[in-house]
Amino acid sequence: MRAANIQYNVPTFDKDGQEDIPEGTPDYDAYVRIHMTVQIWRVGRNLLAIGVFINFARSFKYVRASVHLSQVTDTVATALPEMGRITLVFFILFMGFTLALKIIVGTAVDG
Repeated sequence: MRAANIQYNVPTFDKDGQEDIPEGTPDYDAYVRIHMTVQIWRVGRNLLAIGVFINFARSFKYVRASVHLSQVTDTVATALPEMGRITLVFFILFMGFTLALKIIVGTAVDG
């Protein structure tokens, strides 16, 4: 077996601070354009997540087949309006505490 012929060039800098790129070094941006591919992959991943959520929500119609599971669904459906009000009050209180902390501390938090 032969070892791979790998050459490592240490980058040097000119007087003005610009990196001296040796001749013959390929410009990888000219050959590989993956920005659009990655963007399409991200959109596809988000659409897949939305599809999983929709299928999860659609599975609740099969819960009615069982008496015990339909009782849980009916309980959640009955409590949903009150849970919305409680969530709204919690959100208002949370934002109030967040705003108070921002006023008191500001940006003077050490990292």
